[in-house]
Amino acid sequence: MATQASIHPVVRRVTERIAERSEPARRAYLDRIRDAAAEGPVRAGMPCSNLAHGFAACSGSDRIAVRGQSKPGVAIVSAYNDMLSAHQPYEQYPAWIKDAVREAGGVAQFAGGVPAMCDGITQGRTGMELSLFSRDVIAMATGVALSHEMFDAAVLLGVCDKIVPGLLIGALAFGHLPTVLVPAGPMTSGLPNSEKSRIRQLFAEGKATRDDLLDAAKAIHDFGPEWVLIKSGHLPDDPECVDLLFDGETAMSLPGPRYSIPHTHGAGDVFASSITAALAKGASMPDAVRAGKRFVTRSVAHAYSLGAGFGPVSTFWRVSPRSF
Repeated sequence: MATQASIHPVVRRVTERIAERSEPARRAYLDRIRDAAAEGPVRAGMPCSNLAHGFAACSGSDRIAVRGQSKPGVAIVSAYNDMLSAHQPYEQYPAWIKDAVREAGGVAQFAGGVPAMCDGITQGRTGMELSLFSRDVIAMATGVALSHEMFDAAVLLGVCDKIVPGLLIGALAFGHLPTVLVPAGPMTSGLPNSEKSRIRQLFAEGKATRDDLLDAAKAIHDFGPEWVLIKSGHLPDDPECVDLLFDGETAMSLPGPRYSIPHTHGAGDVFASSITAALAKGASMPDAVRAGKRFVTRSVAHAYSLGAGFGPVSTFWRVSPRSF
Protein backbone atom coordinates (compact mmCIF):
# COMPACT_ATOMS: atom_id res chain seq x y z
CA MET A 1 0.00 0.00 0.00
CA ALA A 2 1.42 3.36 -1.04
CA THR A 3 2.15 5.84 1.74
CA GLN A 4 1.75 9.57 1.38
CA ALA A 5 5.05 11.43 1.24
CA SER A 6 5.67 13.89 4.05
CA ILE A 7 5.70 17.59 3.22
CA HIS A 8 8.55 19.79 4.35
CA PRO A 9 7.41 21.83 7.39
CA VAL A 10 8.22 25.15 5.73
CA VAL A 11 6.31 24.20 2.57
CA ARG A 12 3.37 23.08 4.74
CA ARG A 13 3.27 26.35 6.69
CA VAL A 14 3.48 28.47 3.55
CA THR A 15 0.72 26.42 1.90
CA GLU A 16 -1.54 26.77 4.92
CA ARG A 17 -1.00 30.54 5.05
CA ILE A 18 -1.83 30.87 1.36
CA ALA A 19 -4.98 28.75 1.78
CA GLU A 20 -6.13 30.79 4.77
CA ARG A 21 -5.42 34.15 3.19
CA SER A 22 -7.07 33.28 -0.13
CA GLU A 23 -10.12 31.51 1.27
CA PRO A 24 -12.63 34.41 0.84
CA ALA A 25 -11.54 35.15 -2.72
CA ARG A 26 -11.39 31.45 -3.60
CA ARG A 27 -14.88 30.85 -2.21
CA ALA A 28 -16.27 33.80 -4.19
CA TYR A 29 -14.60 32.52 -7.36
CA LEU A 30 -15.94 28.99 -6.95
CA ASP A 31 -19.44 30.33 -6.28
CA ARG A 32 -19.27 32.40 -9.46
CA ILE A 33 -18.09 29.40 -11.49
CA ARG A 34 -20.88 27.20 -10.13
CA ASP A 35 -23.49 29.86 -10.94
CA ALA A 36 -22.14 30.21 -14.48
CA ALA A 37 -22.22 26.45 -15.02
CA ALA A 38 -25.78 26.25 -13.72
CA GLU A 39 -26.97 28.99 -16.09
CA GLY A 40 -25.75 27.13 -19.15
CA PRO A 41 -24.48 28.70 -22.40
CA VAL A 42 -24.84 32.48 -22.35
CA ARG A 43 -25.57 32.59 -26.07
CA ALA A 44 -28.95 31.00 -25.39
CA GLY A 45 -30.14 34.27 -23.88
CA MET A 46 -28.38 36.68 -26.23
CA PRO A 47 -30.37 39.26 -28.21
CA CYS A 48 -30.56 38.47 -31.89
CA SER A 49 -28.11 41.21 -32.90
CA ASN A 50 -25.45 39.92 -30.49
CA LEU A 51 -25.90 36.33 -31.57
CA ALA A 52 -25.79 37.32 -35.24
CA HIS A 53 -22.34 38.83 -34.76
CA GLY A 54 -21.22 35.56 -33.17
CA PHE A 55 -21.87 33.46 -36.27
CA ALA A 56 -21.56 36.07 -39.03
CA ALA A 57 -18.21 34.66 -40.17
CA CYS A 58 -19.43 31.04 -40.14
CA SER A 59 -20.58 29.33 -43.28
CA GLY A 60 -22.67 26.36 -44.31
CA SER A 61 -23.70 23.89 -41.65
CA ASP A 62 -21.66 25.68 -38.98
CA ARG A 63 -23.70 28.84 -39.34
CA ILE A 64 -26.95 26.92 -39.14
CA ALA A 65 -25.75 25.03 -36.05
CA VAL A 66 -24.61 28.14 -34.19
CA ARG A 67 -27.72 30.08 -35.12
CA GLY A 68 -29.95 27.24 -34.02
CA GLN A 69 -27.91 26.78 -30.82
CA SER A 70 -28.32 23.06 -31.35
CA LYS A 71 -24.67 22.02 -31.15
CA PRO A 72 -21.90 22.72 -28.63
CA GLY A 73 -19.53 25.54 -29.48
CA VAL A 74 -15.77 25.22 -28.94
CA ALA A 75 -13.42 28.21 -28.74
CA ILE A 76 -9.93 27.97 -30.20
CA VAL A 77 -7.28 30.27 -28.71
CA SER A 78 -3.83 29.98 -30.26
CA ALA A 79 -0.31 31.27 -29.64
CA TYR A 80 0.74 30.52 -33.23
CA ASN A 81 3.45 32.59 -34.86
CA ASP A 82 6.29 32.01 -37.31
CA MET A 83 8.97 33.29 -34.93
CA LEU A 84 9.15 30.32 -32.58
CA SER A 85 9.84 26.73 -33.55
CA ALA A 86 7.63 25.57 -30.66
CA HIS A 87 4.61 27.52 -31.93
CA GLN A 88 4.96 27.51 -35.72
CA PRO A 89 3.46 23.97 -35.96
CA TYR A 90 0.16 25.42 -34.70
CA GLU A 91 -0.48 27.02 -38.09
CA GLN A 92 -2.73 24.19 -39.29
CA TYR A 93 -4.22 23.22 -35.93
CA PRO A 94 -7.35 25.42 -36.07
CA ALA A 95 -8.47 23.86 -39.36
CA TRP A 96 -7.83 20.35 -38.03
CA ILE A 97 -9.67 21.09 -34.80
CA LYS A 98 -12.65 22.56 -36.66
CA ASP A 99 -12.91 19.41 -38.78
CA ALA A 100 -12.60 17.13 -35.75
CA VAL A 101 -15.18 19.05 -33.72
CA ARG A 102 -17.57 19.17 -36.67
CA GLU A 103 -17.21 15.41 -37.08
CA ALA A 104 -17.93 14.96 -33.37
CA GLY A 105 -21.13 16.99 -33.65
CA GLY A 106 -20.03 20.47 -32.59
CA VAL A 107 -18.81 23.76 -34.03
CA ALA A 108 -15.34 25.18 -33.36
CA GLN A 109 -14.50 28.84 -33.94
CA PHE A 110 -11.15 30.59 -33.78
CA ALA A 111 -11.88 32.93 -30.89
CA GLY A 112 -8.57 34.78 -30.70
CA GLY A 113 -4.80 34.73 -30.89
CA VAL A 114 -2.31 35.53 -28.14
CA PRO A 115 1.33 36.65 -28.40
CA ALA A 116 4.23 34.31 -27.67
CA MET A 117 7.85 35.28 -27.20
CA CYS A 118 10.98 33.22 -26.61
CA ASP A 119 13.69 33.85 -24.03
CA GLY A 120 16.07 32.13 -26.40
CA ILE A 121 15.72 35.03 -28.84
CA THR A 122 15.55 37.90 -26.38
CA GLN A 123 17.94 36.79 -23.63
CA GLY A 124 20.74 39.24 -22.98
CA ARG A 125 18.80 42.00 -24.74
CA THR A 126 16.42 44.67 -23.50
CA GLY A 127 13.56 42.81 -25.18
CA MET A 128 13.76 40.20 -22.44
CA GLU A 129 12.33 42.80 -20.05
CA LEU A 130 8.97 42.09 -21.70
CA SER A 131 9.22 38.36 -21.15
CA LEU A 132 7.45 38.03 -17.80
CA PHE A 133 5.04 40.87 -18.58
CA SER A 134 3.94 38.98 -21.69
CA ARG A 135 2.23 36.43 -19.45
CA ASP A 136 -0.24 39.09 -18.27
CA VAL A 137 -0.91 40.15 -21.86
CA ILE A 138 -1.52 36.53 -22.85
CA ALA A 139 -3.93 36.07 -19.94
CA MET A 140 -5.84 39.22 -20.89
CA ALA A 141 -5.96 38.22 -24.57
CA THR A 142 -7.30 34.78 -23.63
CA GLY A 143 -9.98 36.35 -21.47
CA VAL A 144 -10.95 38.69 -24.29
CA ALA A 145 -11.22 35.75 -26.72
CA LEU A 146 -13.51 33.80 -24.39
CA SER A 147 -15.58 36.85 -23.43
CA HIS A 148 -17.64 36.46 -26.60
CA GLU A 149 -19.65 34.01 -24.49
CA MET A 150 -20.51 31.85 -27.45
CA PHE A 151 -18.81 28.72 -26.19
CA ASP A 152 -19.35 25.52 -24.24
CA ALA A 153 -15.67 24.52 -24.13
CA ALA A 154 -12.23 25.79 -25.13
CA VAL A 155 -9.07 24.47 -26.77
CA LEU A 156 -5.89 26.40 -25.93
CA LEU A 157 -2.86 26.07 -28.19
CA GLY A 158 0.44 27.02 -26.60
CA VAL A 159 3.63 25.79 -24.96
CA CYS A 160 6.45 27.24 -22.82
CA ASP A 161 6.64 28.66 -19.33
CA LYS A 162 4.87 31.99 -19.90
CA ILE A 163 2.40 31.16 -22.65
CA VAL A 164 0.78 28.17 -20.91
CA PRO A 165 0.35 29.96 -17.53
CA GLY A 166 -1.03 33.01 -19.35
CA LEU A 167 -3.52 30.89 -21.29
CA LEU A 168 -4.54 29.10 -18.11
CA ILE A 169 -4.97 32.30 -16.09
CA GLY A 170 -7.19 33.75 -18.81
CA ALA A 171 -9.21 30.55 -19.13
CA LEU A 172 -9.78 30.38 -15.37
CA ALA A 173 -11.85 33.55 -15.65
CA PHE A 174 -14.26 31.21 -17.42
CA GLY A 175 -13.57 28.25 -15.15
CA HIS A 176 -16.99 26.72 -15.81
CA LEU A 177 -15.93 25.87 -19.37
CA PRO A 178 -14.21 22.51 -19.96
CA THR A 179 -10.78 23.43 -21.32
CA VAL A 180 -7.92 21.45 -22.80
CA LEU A 181 -4.34 22.62 -23.43
CA VAL A 182 -2.84 21.12 -26.60
CA PRO A 183 0.96 21.09 -27.13
CA ALA A 184 2.51 21.32 -30.57
CA GLY A 185 4.57 18.17 -30.18
CA PRO A 186 8.31 17.62 -29.70
CA MET A 187 10.85 19.94 -31.28
CA THR A 188 14.03 18.73 -32.88
CA SER A 189 17.27 20.18 -31.53
CA GLY A 190 20.10 20.32 -34.08
CA LEU A 191 22.13 17.48 -32.60
CA PRO A 192 19.95 14.72 -31.07
CA ASN A 193 19.92 14.74 -27.27
CA SER A 194 20.74 11.03 -27.26
CA GLU A 195 23.95 11.71 -29.18
CA LYS A 196 24.96 14.55 -26.87
CA SER A 197 24.27 12.38 -23.83
CA ARG A 198 26.21 9.47 -25.32
CA ILE A 199 29.32 11.53 -25.88
CA ARG A 200 29.16 13.15 -22.45
CA GLN A 201 28.73 9.76 -20.75
CA LEU A 202 31.64 8.28 -22.68
CA PHE A 203 33.75 11.21 -21.56
CA ALA A 204 32.75 10.62 -17.93
CA GLU A 205 33.75 6.94 -18.25
CA GLY A 206 37.08 7.88 -19.71
CA LYS A 207 36.11 6.35 -23.06
CA ALA A 208 35.79 9.65 -24.90
CA THR A 209 38.25 12.45 -25.19
CA ARG A 210 38.00 16.20 -24.92
CA ASP A 211 38.12 16.18 -28.72
CA ASP A 212 34.86 14.17 -28.79
CA LEU A 213 33.14 16.78 -26.62
CA LEU A 214 34.56 19.45 -28.87
CA ASP A 215 33.21 17.64 -31.94
CA ALA A 216 29.73 17.74 -30.36
CA ALA A 217 30.12 21.45 -29.67
CA LYS A 218 31.24 22.07 -33.24
CA ALA A 219 28.26 20.14 -34.63
CA ILE A 220 25.88 22.33 -32.62
CA HIS A 221 27.81 25.48 -33.54
CA ASP A 222 27.35 24.68 -37.23
CA PHE A 223 23.61 25.29 -36.78
CA GLY A 224 24.26 28.99 -36.22
CA PRO A 225 24.71 29.97 -32.56
CA GLU A 226 27.61 32.24 -31.72
CA TRP A 227 28.40 30.33 -28.53
CA VAL A 228 27.80 26.71 -27.46
CA LEU A 229 27.83 25.58 -23.82
CA ILE A 230 27.90 21.83 -23.17
CA LYS A 231 26.96 21.05 -19.56
CA SER A 232 28.01 17.96 -17.66
CA GLY A 233 25.73 18.17 -14.64
CA HIS A 234 23.84 14.96 -15.45
CA LEU A 235 26.88 12.68 -15.49
CA PRO A 236 26.76 10.87 -12.13
CA ASP A 237 29.97 8.91 -12.76
CA ASP A 238 32.07 12.00 -13.43
CA PRO A 239 33.87 13.10 -10.24
CA GLU A 240 34.00 16.67 -11.50
CA CYS A 241 31.46 18.85 -13.28
CA VAL A 242 33.43 20.16 -16.26
CA ASP A 243 31.43 22.22 -18.75
CA LEU A 244 32.70 23.21 -22.18
CA LEU A 245 32.21 26.66 -23.76
CA PHE A 246 32.92 26.98 -27.48
CA ASP A 247 32.83 30.07 -29.71
CA GLY A 248 33.63 28.44 -33.03
CA GLU A 249 37.39 28.67 -32.56
CA THR A 250 38.33 28.33 -28.91
CA ALA A 251 37.11 25.75 -26.41
CA MET A 252 37.18 26.71 -22.74
CA SER A 253 36.90 24.17 -19.91
CA LEU A 254 34.86 25.26 -16.89
CA PRO A 255 35.56 22.85 -14.01
CA GLY A 256 33.54 22.78 -10.82
CA PRO A 257 32.63 20.48 -7.93
CA ARG A 258 29.98 17.78 -8.22
CA TYR A 259 27.47 17.19 -5.44
CA SER A 260 25.95 13.74 -5.00
CA ILE A 261 22.40 14.89 -4.34
CA PRO A 262 19.20 14.27 -6.30
CA HIS A 263 17.75 17.74 -5.75
CA THR A 264 18.83 19.54 -8.91
CA HIS A 265 15.47 20.59 -10.36
CA GLY A 266 15.78 24.02 -11.98
CA ALA A 267 19.57 24.01 -12.21
CA GLY A 268 19.53 24.66 -15.94
CA ASP A 269 17.14 27.60 -15.59
CA VAL A 270 19.23 29.08 -12.78
CA PHE A 271 22.40 28.67 -14.84
CA ALA A 272 20.84 30.35 -17.90
CA SER A 273 19.30 33.17 -15.85
CA SER A 274 22.60 33.83 -14.07
CA ILE A 275 24.44 34.04 -17.39
CA THR A 276 21.80 36.42 -18.74
CA ALA A 277 22.03 38.64 -15.66
CA ALA A 278 25.81 38.85 -16.00
CA LEU A 279 25.54 39.68 -19.70
CA ALA A 280 23.04 42.43 -18.89
CA LYS A 281 25.62 43.94 -16.55
CA GLY A 282 28.14 44.10 -19.39
CA ALA A 283 30.17 40.94 -18.79
CA SER A 284 31.74 39.09 -21.69
CA MET A 285 30.28 35.71 -22.54
CA PRO A 286 33.12 33.70 -20.92
CA ASP A 287 32.94 35.81 -17.75
CA ALA A 288 29.15 35.59 -17.70
CA VAL A 289 29.26 31.79 -17.99
CA ARG A 290 31.86 31.57 -15.21
CA ALA A 291 29.68 33.76 -13.00
CA GLY A 292 26.64 31.64 -13.83
CA LYS A 293 28.50 28.45 -13.04
CA ARG A 294 29.61 29.79 -9.66
CA PHE A 295 26.04 30.81 -8.83
CA VAL A 296 24.39 27.56 -9.90
CA THR A 297 27.08 25.50 -8.16
CA ARG A 298 26.26 27.20 -4.86
CA SER A 299 22.55 26.81 -5.58
CA VAL A 300 23.00 23.06 -6.05
CA ALA A 301 25.05 22.86 -2.86
CA HIS A 302 22.11 24.41 -0.94
CA ALA A 303 19.37 22.34 -2.64
CA TYR A 304 16.63 20.92 -0.43
CA SER A 305 13.94 18.26 -0.44
CA LEU A 306 10.22 18.97 -0.69
CA GLY A 307 9.32 15.60 0.80
CA ALA A 308 9.30 13.41 -2.31
CA GLY A 309 10.90 13.22 -5.71
CA PHE A 310 13.54 15.64 -6.91
CA GLY A 311 13.71 18.91 -5.00
CA PRO A 312 14.80 22.29 -6.38
CA VAL A 313 18.14 23.99 -6.19
CA SER A 314 18.15 26.93 -3.79
CA THR A 315 18.99 30.41 -5.05
CA PHE A 316 18.72 31.74 -1.48
CA TRP A 317 22.25 30.65 -0.56
CA ARG A 318 23.37 34.29 -0.36
CA VAL A 319 21.03 35.08 2.52
CA SER A 320 21.16 31.81 4.43
CA PRO A 321 24.11 29.60 5.40
CA ARG A 322 21.79 26.61 5.14
CA SER A 323 18.90 25.59 2.93
CA PHE A 324 15.37 25.39 4.36
